[in-house]
Amino acid sequence: MKNKRTLYDVKEKLKQLYINSPKERNKVLQSAEEIKSLCITISHNAEISYRAFLRSIANLPPYKNGDRQIYESVLDFTKDKREHDLIIFYTSDKDDFDHKEIRDELEERGIEVYFDSGNVVQRIMDMIRS
Repeated sequence: MKNKRTLYDVKEKLKQLYINSPKERNKVLQSAEEIKSLCITISHNAEISYRAFLRSIANLPPYKNGDRQIYESVLDFTKDKREHDLIIFYTSDKDDFDHKEIRDELEERGIEVYFDSGNVVQRIMDMIRS
């Protein structure tokens, strides 16, 4: 609950900055656009859904259907080992995604796994600065 409250507080502060100051509003919008430009949307299709189903039959993590769909989408996206500077898999759902099988499989594909948003921001800032 504490994290949810902190997130709400940050959201409210950003909202006030956005409302009260045109200069700050532009900074917030620019920052959001810069972050968005670093992100890639991963697709989902019937084949991914089928592989998620097979994962459930094999009793492999993650164990929730929605989580399996997400995970199989990530695996599909990275199957060709595309050349990217950095691929980060971030989720606050540590209970469902922090399994040795998942960490090992993602590491084999060069994917960094994070369960804390602060660590993700720090990693991206380190990448940008280097």
